[in-house]
Amino acid sequence: PGNYKAYTYIDINSSAEKIWENVTRVRTIEKDEDTGYLTEFLGFPRPLKAELNYNGVGAYREASFTNGLVFRETVTEYEENKKMVFSIKANTYEIPSTTLDEHILIGGEYFDVLNGTYELEKLSEGKYRLHLYSNFKMNTTFNFYAGWWGKIIMKDIQNNILKVEKKRAEE
Repeated sequence: PGNYKAYTYIDINSSAEKIWENVTRVRTIEKDEDTGYLTEFLGFPRPLKAELNYNGVGAYREASFTNGLVFRETVTEYEENKKMVFSIKANTYEIPSTTLDEHILIGGEYFDVLNGTYELEKLSEGKYRLHLYSNFKMNTTFNFYAGWWGKIIMKDIQNNILKVEKKRAEE
């Protein structure tokens, strides 16, 4: 299997505390906030919300998407207002069979998301760069091509979420 990384970032004019509040607790994303045009065009589920039960190592959240897709995330590294690393697990058997094509069943034989990382970097007073990384694996006979598409799709999802977090933090 091939392991891949999708990296995205966004610059935000706000306080570290307000940005971090929107990272750890992504409240319900309304349809008009959604900018994941590629994933929408491809028929992928869109993100709805993801809220930590508390801030710290061992914390847990469910990242909910449309069509019943849920990722269970467990925080493995945490530094308040700076960094959060989390493992990602999709319960393959709870995902409705109509959610995705069988070849991109998350947590299945061909595709799985492994972990994610948020890092907040101070650029200047009141200006920060929010980095978002995700690591995923693909197991196909054409990993190079599938990995390329996987990165594009993951970046579209991540950029969508980063834009929501930016908009909310700057309000």
